[in-house]
Amino acid sequence: IRNIPGFLREAELPLKNMTPSPTSNALTFKKRLKVSSVEGVMIKRFVFSASAFIALASIANAADAPAPLAYDWSGFYAGVNAGYAWGETEGTDINGWLDFPDYKSSLTADGDGLTAGGQLGYNMQSDSLVFGVEADLSYLDVSGSETSSIASGNHVVSDDGYLGTLRARLGFAADRLLIYGTGGLAAGDTGSKWVDDGGASQFVLSADSQWGWVAGGGIEYAATDSFSVKAEYLYYDLGTDKLHYSGGPPAWCTPFGEGCDFELKNTGSIIRLGVNFHF
Repeated sequence: IRNIPGFLREAELPLKNMTPSPTSNALTFKKRLKVSSVEGVMIKRFVFSASAFIALASIANAADAPAPLAYDWSGFYAGVNAGYAWGETEGTDINGWLDFPDYKSSLTADGDGLTAGGQLGYNMQSDSLVFGVEADLSYLDVSGSETSSIASGNHVVSDDGYLGTLRARLGFAADRLLIYGTGGLAAGDTGSKWVDDGGASQFVLSADSQWGWVAGGGIEYAATDSFSVKAEYLYYDLGTDKLHYSGGPPAWCTPFGEGCDFELKNTGSIIRLGVNFHF
């Protein structure tokens, strides 16, 4: 080696320096291990951050997503109903011959029975408010009678008949549940009569169809998009019908020939269940 030129010995030095030693290998491994550990932590943090971001984005999207649409009560509907009715027919002898000398006499026939019919209507909805109009026609049975305690041949009678209404409706909707009030016009014939069947001169005075008002309220639930059920209460007042009898009157009625005058007033209540089909 001593005979090798100096420039060759100097060129050999880098080769010697490049020869790894056990100590340098261990240090290099530790450095690589440390770097790998740092990289692993960074990857885990990245994955966690990405997952959290995706989760937050999903929550934000869910919050921004439109809520399911509430049930819309708007539109036409038709249905049927049935229930129970009770009412009274108040008959008054205006001349007062049945209660002389007080010149007043009043008989009240209380009756009750079944009712059934159908309805047709239209609703408009704005937010939670529902406006509408409904018409219905029902069979009405409020049969009853009362007999005068003075003239036993005289009776006030109510019988079966009909009731029709045309009503406005105003309600509050909570999705498929509707609570409403209603009111309007009423027309009907309850078969009310003043009957005298106790003497030689007998007569029957029947009230004509009467007009009045009706009011009430109810609750309705939409079981499906096209079918709903309801419970409803109505009070009706058909007003007073004035009757006059002048042909062959009995002595108690027209002792001076002026004839007999009566009034028949009909009021009542209905509670019923119904179903509606919406279209």
